[in-house]
Amino acid sequence: MARDFDRINVDIFDGDTLTDDYKRLNPVRSTPVLQLADGQTLIESNAILWYLAAGTPYLPDDALDQAEVCRWLIYEQSDVMPMIGGLRFRLATGRFTADGDAAQTRPNGAHAVLQIIDHHLAARPFLAADRYTIADTATYAYAHVAEEAGIDTSDCTRFRAWLERVSEQPGFVDDLAPYPRECLRPCRSVDLWMTPLTPRTPTGRAEPPRRHQKISGGRSRSGASSTLTRRLRAGDSGRGAGRGAA
Repeated sequence: MARDFDRINVDIFDGDTLTDDYKRLNPVRSTPVLQLADGQTLIESNAILWYLAAGTPYLPDDALDQAEVCRWLIYEQSDVMPMIGGLRFRLATGRFTADGDAAQTRPNGAHAVLQIIDHHLAARPFLAADRYTIADTATYAYAHVAEEAGIDTSDCTRFRAWLERVSEQPGFVDDLAPYPRECLRPCRSVDLWMTPLTPRTPTGRAEPPRRHQKISGGRSRSGASSTLTRRLRAGDSGRGAGRGAA
């Protein structure tokens, strides 16, 4: 989208979302956050994508095409994110053990999610509007790490071809950050380093598991341990046209 912005890493493992400064940006304490030049903030990755894509080819003008994009943004949050991104995150942080019931059964649900995407792509190259849109940006973010969560994608050939098409888009950025290795332990069932993790507040008290959101904006990859806040620079309304990563 060819936007100038300052990228600020936010480490969810080190309590960065628990500070008062972060709470002022986002009382929900989730990531990512987009802070505009006038100080206003926007939360939720797909809302940020919609805002940034307005007026560009990545968000269609046609009402039906927009509805199709919205449909996939909803599906990404309701099914793709919890089934694939959630499984990968919970395995990596020890919330699920590799041989536990959840880790054994949840890949079946994740595979069903991929089959729906695969079936939808039988008659079209992208998810909506017959072209690359933020529907693809959002869905790709967690879907492309499915195999890292132990999900077999070998029978989802159209899905795999779609992953390639997305990665070939102009301005595609591969900026998936790894989970901190010092916090992880080896696991036999999936190709990740894993360890149990008990999040703690700055005072050292145990904290309930925090929501983990994806890196987003433009074509960034997601699921990283170091999520981010994006701050648009002065003079950027967030609605300009153009290609490239946001």
